[in-house]
Amino acid sequence: MHLAVADAIEARAVVRTLAKVGVDFIKIHLTLTREQYDAIIDESKKVGLPVAGHIPSRNTPEEVSDAGEASIEHTESLFQGTFDMRTPREQMIANMDLLFQRFAKNNTFYTPTLIMYKSSADFRGLKPDPQTKYVAKSAFEVMTKAAETIKKYPDIVPGRLKVFGDLKMLVGMMRKNGVKVMVGTDLADGRIFPGYSVHEEMELLVESGFTADEAIQAATRVPTEYLRLKDSGVIRPGNRADFILLNANPLSDIRNTRKIESVVACGRLFNRLDLDQVLKNAEQMAVNH
Repeated sequence: MHLAVADAIEARAVVRTLAKVGVDFIKIHLTLTREQYDAIIDESKKVGLPVAGHIPSRNTPEEVSDAGEASIEHTESLFQGTFDMRTPREQMIANMDLLFQRFAKNNTFYTPTLIMYKSSADFRGLKPDPQTKYVAKSAFEVMTKAAETIKKYPDIVPGRLKVFGDLKMLVGMMRKNGVKVMVGTDLADGRIFPGYSVHEEMELLVESGFTADEAIQAATRVPTEYLRLKDSGVIRPGNRADFILLNANPLSDIRNTRKIESVVACGRLFNRLDLDQVLKNAEQMAVNH
């Protein structure tokens, strides 16, 4: 649910309303004023809801962490607020080390969504991915138009690839400094594929310096800690029966998380034949939407 607020008073009212309808958390965007942001943070604490989202353009990353924002989304959000882009690279790296230490101390979770930026950094033009057949026709048309636009500006992709390398470096620094990183994908358009992008995000975390085990925990145990779920995230007696059975060891190669033999969801077993049928149904639905 997306709601725009006019002022701090309205921001508080929206938080109370969302709390009554039972949302899990409040997500904010970068366009909030300081007054609106402070009101949302304060009111969310009163009703017991965590706040997640962007770093408002009028706030620093340090401020939102100190304020108690539970989770920050997108690595590039670090640069969308009051960050000074003229800061020398060496000083920027030193500043980021201190910032991530602050995140760890404040228990600020982070969802880098590297796959979102990667999708624009290594855009394949009009060549479809194998997973494109599962994307709604309308979404694929949007992706195609974007590809045509990017072809007009050949310098965009090399520049984005350089930035993408820097973003992965920062995510590696988060790990080194003990920030609790979570897997997320931000399904924005036809270039990010539901399900598949989770595996890609885990692979990007490994490329950023995470071990395979840490990347898997970023997609399982850490999010349940953030969501304060007591019966999920790890396999043990009494927990919800939600897990995946693989036919290869993901600890030796994170790409093995894609080799799914079967899935148990809410205690129900889906074998490989069942899963293939789900994919077939998704392909048929994509053609008609």
